[in-house]
Amino acid sequence: MRVINVLELPSEMGHPKCQPERFRPVVQFIKDWNGEPDQRLEMLCNGVAPQGGPHDLAVIAAVVHGLCARDGLDVPDWVGSQRLTEPMTLSGRALDTDWGRWVASQASSVCSVHGVYFEASTLALQ
Repeated sequence: MRVINVLELPSEMGHPKCQPERFRPVVQFIKDWNGEPDQRLEMLCNGVAPQGGPHDLAVIAAVVHGLCARDGLDVPDWVGSQRLTEPMTLSGRALDTDWGRWVASQASSVCSVHGVYFEASTLALQ
């Protein structure tokens, strides 16, 4: 089965078909990760960092960090340096809204490292 990998995510997030929901390819990455565990290392592209804007890279890093930590895989080196200065939700909403505060209250513990918040249950998508 063909799975999406970290190097493909920035261009997929920027593709017109994904606007305004830029996080849809990230959700597919999570589903692929959970559905095809034997392809996880391939999905991480031997630790090669994806190229993209700081927002997209922070989103990708937060998800990769959460998945790797959950499943006992080494977190790629590039992940730790990806952070947003103004935290937000995975969908791009600010944290100073009712929705943003709720998402932050349900967030995976790695979210604060990257400034990108999503419910911990997001990592279990099938």
